[in-house]
Amino acid sequence: MAKLSFYFDENIQTALADALKTRGIDVVTTQEAGNVGVVDIRQLAYATEKGRTTFSYNKHRFSR
Repeated sequence: MAKLSFYFDENIQTALADALKTRGIDVVTTQEAGNVGVVDIRQLAYATEKGRTTFSYNKHRFSR
């Protein structure tokens, strides 16, 4: 079974990412990737290139 890898956008608290990492979940944050302030389409492209699932609270932009 494939392991899920997440990419948390900058709207997700880094504390959540840290808590998941302590439980062995593969998470990279926007801050860690150096993508703070990058437009949404580039955020999605980054996650796709890295094989990660985007996790965001920004439902208004990503629901289009």
